[in-house]
Amino acid sequence: RGHTLSHIHFRFFDSWDGEGWTCEMDDGEEVVAVAVGRKFVAAATSLRNLRVFSSSGMQLFTGCLPGAPVTLAASENDQLAVVFHSGRGLPTEQGLAVELWDLPNKTAMDIRPLPLSSGETSLRWLGFATNGVLASCDSSGVVRAMIAEWNYRWTPIANLDKEAAENERLSVVGLTLMPDMHHLQCVPFKSTRKYPVVLPKPLPKLIKVKLDLKDSGGYGGPVEYLLRQQQLIKSEQLAEDHGDFSGAAQIRRSHDTSLLKLLMKLIKADEGMKVLALCELSNNPLMMLGHAA
Repeated sequence: RGHTLSHIHFRFFDSWDGEGWTCEMDDGEEVVAVAVGRKFVAAATSLRNLRVFSSSGMQLFTGCLPGAPVTLAASENDQLAVVFHSGRGLPTEQGLAVELWDLPNKTAMDIRPLPLSSGETSLRWLGFATNGVLASCDSSGVVRAMIAEWNYRWTPIANLDKEAAENERLSVVGLTLMPDMHHLQCVPFKSTRKYPVVLPKPLPKLIKVKLDLKDSGGYGGPVEYLLRQQQLIKSEQLAEDHGDFSGAAQIRRSHDTSLLKLLMKLIKADEGMKVLALCELSNNPLMMLGHAA
């Protein structure tokens, strides 16, 4: 035994089982990424295996990854995001892909490309927002979110390089997406460093989510911004996918209430075409047209 084999050691912070459990890999297989959900532990290995354990240490599933693993992320409702290399890529650009696993239902979404900014950029952070939306940040500072409404496509929601102070860099540690709050939690550090200092414990900096929209004049800008914001913070598709139909209905009602407030503004501004467009985007177009009349 000339070297220590790669292994996973899991221990609950607060449990009657104080010992936890350990799983040792075979010689030649190394754990390169881990993620912990409420009821599972996942590990991606150098042999392109995805090993899923229950929180008690029972081996639930071993899957094969199409490419070399990059990172894993877990959500509070036990979704798992798996990022791996997809193809060879270009000389100055990486080719990454992401796959979403719904572990309670034992299903996985189709593999989708994970976008990065042009040039020699890399993935810096991957995680789930408070409402279950998957988000990423690359080394250029661009933060993106995968929204369910457009069949799980990515949209830019912030640029940390524009938000950082002089001689400062920002590292994402979390994302809050709620009807009354939508911001990133970031750790600031000196631009001369590659990574932030963790001791002493740094104070997080809140960065407001800013959607990339251009001004179309009149009340169009606020209307478009609210619609895009609702697409981001509402996740009724995610709720329905996990059987929470009452939660999905509540999200839709909140969405339509916000649209009604904008509808009144557009009517007062005599923006007839935009009123009709807004009604079509509602979950209940007939109700909106009744208010417009």
